[in-house]
Amino acid sequence: MRFNFFLPTADEWYGTYDGGYVECVVSNELSPKYDQIRIGFWGNDDTALILDLKKSDKKYQTIDMLDALDLVQKIPLPIKKDTLRELGFEPF
Repeated sequence: MRFNFFLPTADEWYGTYDGGYVECVVSNELSPKYDQIRIGFWGNDDTALILDLKKSDKKYQTIDMLDALDLVQKIPLPIKKDTLRELGFEPF
């Protein structure tokens, strides 16, 4: 399962989508052996910040896609790279 949507950003993502947006992708389509959900914020090239959550991750208590989407919804808008890094997102 995979969800894609666009959120406003205050940063340049080299490049940013027209109108100042980044793409957010929430996916559990990684190999089943990883047992994780990936949340990624992407510019319109290969610039991204990602967070891989194990389905039993105690820090975020994420157990399914709805929990991951709820975590994304709680990130303040506009999306800022510093905020994502503080939440544990790493460059991809």
